[in-house]
Amino acid sequence: MLHNQKNGSTVAIFRLGVVGLAAPEGARVSGESRIIGVDLNTNRFEEAKKFRVTEFVKLQDHKRPVQEISS
Repeated sequence: MLHNQKNGSTVAIFRLGVVGLAAPEGARVSGESRIIGVDLNTNRFEEAKKFRVTEFVKLQDHKRPVQEISS
């Protein structure tokens, strides 16, 4: 869910399934310039590119909590 975002800001979308892929469009319309997709299933990354997700994080590549990765 998008909340208090500003034009040009960054948004991360967790889980790029059917519902998760609706979020990038909302983010783009709201003016986000950096849309990061986060998922365990890397097969979803190619489909997410069609929805203008600009970057991807494969959770298996990180041993630290997501709060540390995103800061």
